[in-house]
Amino acid sequence: MLSEQLTATSDHVPKVISDWQLSAIPKWFWALVLLISLSPILISSGINFSSSESVILFDSVIQQKNIKQQFLNDQLYVALQGGMYYALVEWSAVIIAVLCGLMAFSHFNINRDISGPLIGLILFYSGIMDAIHALAATRFMTVNASSESLILFSWAISRSFNTLLLLIGGMILLKVKSKNTTFTNRGLLLFALLLSVIIGCIYYWMTTSNSLPKTQFEQSLIHQSYDLIPLVGYCLCVPLFYQVCQKKMNFVTGFLLVGCIPLILSECYMVFGSKNLYDHYFNSAHLLKVFSYLLPFIGYLLDHRRILLQQQHQQKKLTSLNLRLADKQTELETINNVLPVGLMQVNRHGIIVSANNYVHQVLHYPAGSLIGKSVEILVPDYAKDVHVSLRQSFQKKSETRQMAKDVDSLYGKTQDGQTVPLEIGLASIVLDGEKQVLVSLIDIHERKQMLEALKNKNETMEQAITSLRRSNEQLERFAYICSHDLQEPIRMVESFSQMLQHKLGPQLDGKNKEYLHYIIDGASRARAMITDILLYCRLEQPVMNKTQINLQEICEQVHRTLEINLKEKNATFTWQENLPTLIAVQTQLFQLILNLVNNGIKFNHDEQPQVYLYVEKMLKKEQGNDYWKICVKDNGIGINPRDHKKIFNIFERLNAKADFSGTGIGLANCQKIVEQHDATISVDSQEGKGSVFVIHWPCKNIETREQQSSLEV
Repeated sequence: MLSEQLTATSDHVPKVISDWQLSAIPKWFWALVLLISLSPILISSGINFSSSESVILFDSVIQQKNIKQQFLNDQLYVALQGGMYYALVEWSAVIIAVLCGLMAFSHFNINRDISGPLIGLILFYSGIMDAIHALAATRFMTVNASSESLILFSWAISRSFNTLLLLIGGMILLKVKSKNTTFTNRGLLLFALLLSVIIGCIYYWMTTSNSLPKTQFEQSLIHQSYDLIPLVGYCLCVPLFYQVCQKKMNFVTGFLLVGCIPLILSECYMVFGSKNLYDHYFNSAHLLKVFSYLLPFIGYLLDHRRILLQQQHQQKKLTSLNLRLADKQTELETINNVLPVGLMQVNRHGIIVSANNYVHQVLHYPAGSLIGKSVEILVPDYAKDVHVSLRQSFQKKSETRQMAKDVDSLYGKTQDGQTVPLEIGLASIVLDGEKQVLVSLIDIHERKQMLEALKNKNETMEQAITSLRRSNEQLERFAYICSHDLQEPIRMVESFSQMLQHKLGPQLDGKNKEYLHYIIDGASRARAMITDILLYCRLEQPVMNKTQINLQEICEQVHRTLEINLKEKNATFTWQENLPTLIAVQTQLFQLILNLVNNGIKFNHDEQPQVYLYVEKMLKKEQGNDYWKICVKDNGIGINPRDHKKIFNIFERLNAKADFSGTGIGLANCQKIVEQHDATISVDSQEGKGSVFVIHWPCKNIETREQQSSLEV
């Protein structure tokens, strides 16, 4: 039961000795040891541990007649009862002490803790001293002193010797580290030799001395004066071994501390209780000595069991870890072999230690055939000599880099002598204390083919772009020239037609007037279309003269330009206050706002057409840039959602010429203008509900009036 409780922790979660605390020993066990040690006092009135010692008077026995042999045997047994009981107790103590010593060295072989053999050596030599005490007291060796003085004096000497060993051993344990093998090999040997010399001297003195000092004083308070020395020593052992337990707590040191209780009380019984040989307290003291040896022996057994349980648990854990490691290794090998990258491990001698399947496949080697071969077999013949020096130089630098960055590509040699282009990376690693190089390689022959094909396509595309740019320039020049040259004859047709209408108008009949009107109207529309085409062509050219233009000033200019048209159609054009300042081309920004406002007035059946310009201060993020919305809102006829993108195409008209005049180029020009300023334009409209043209203008091209004022300040 005690073993199960004290090793319960070891069964479930084994701990190292340094993790133990004194609380690992149950309190009830402390109480049990104390109760056993106090039992001679507690039961002295009912049970007596004394054994008689009497003297046989052989003269009186001889004078008696008809004495039976049985009577003589009984008398002899009674006379020797105390000595036999004493010898049995002493030799029990000796045997247990010697077993503790042997167990200690077996314990040391398991956990290599110096506290085990040191305590075992102390108990072993204490047992040897007790053996000398028992041999002398039982007359198994020749002595000159009387039995009574020899027994009491050798008891005091053996107990004092035991106390001295415990104190010296405890102080050594506090000073020496647990794993100090130097002290184990040398210190213990010297300590054992010293103890042997001391015991030999004590043995010689007790066996040759004719008279030993008197130790027993029956009439005084202190009955055994020499036993005061071990009593004081055992009391000093309590705080000493408490510190030892705090430093290196295990069952041995813990039970040795508990064993101080019977040691102290055994000496108390000898000093204050025992008056004669083999009396109650004399025998109780010797029994407690046996008990004090038994406690460390039990401690060795329990600690041995705890260590075995720890080793079993660690073995199970190690087995589990090995299985997990094997699984992880298999998993790593599987991943390594399916990687689309070659991985190769090369030692400092240039020998390939490992290579995955990709390496073997790329270089056309059978799987696993590269292991153990020189890495130089993979280098083309023209680079082998320089590769050896480069490899040795890299091993000294211990860096991670890509090989030959300034070279188009490197090449590896296949098993059949061919070369394959590779991208190779190098990294220095240390495995099992040996510096090695981890080589990564990728077959790039497909990449080189793709790059070559892409290069050819890019060249073809560049040629096509150059040709297209040349064609566009010629087309723009042709359109500009045509439009410019066509203006003069169309202007002449329009002018002379108007003159003809002015001079011959009264003379012409209705049919001729209609024909003449068609000529004048066609010429006017042709001239307007040519003007819009010229403007559209000019918008294709890049502009460099962007300046800060206040949008409110542009709105005022547009209002002045359309003032007559606004009055004729009873229309209004208003705008929001505090409009931003834009970084733009002034003429293009004016044309943009003019076209949008003019469309809002023109495509409108309302009795009072209204156009309103405002800027929403809601920020919108697109591709990491902030945009503000510049909106031009009207109450016109609206646009069907399916035509929202269509209206920005050149020459695109949604209404008949008879209903609304125009060339169909105005909104296309607006599209070109916003594109010139990295902006976008869109429309939000429904038929019959008006339109809102929204310009998403980048904030980098916008500056509010407050910002402009702060910059001026």
